[in-house]
Amino acid sequence: MDDKFRKQLVGILDEYFDKKFILMFNQGFEDIILPEIERLDKKMDRVEMRVTQIDNKLDLMSDKLLDHETRLKRVETKPAITHQIRK
Repeated sequence: MDDKFRKQLVGILDEYFDKKFILMFNQGFEDIILPEIERLDKKMDRVEMRVTQIDNKLDLMSDKLLDHETRLKRVETKPAITHQIRK
């Protein structure tokens, strides 16, 4: 086999395998990586929704606590209650 032919053959094979590798990589990326990214994205959406629910519940509890403290202060300022508390 002559040297020039061997170099051409190696060049052709290198180009073929480079294209084949790129196709295989792209196929693997589409089959494995993209579905995993989509799964994680959906999971993050669920986590964000749950965090929002928890945040809303904490806000509600905080508002209720402030309301109860305000009511308690109003009750404690009434003379009959104040007298009983001091005992």
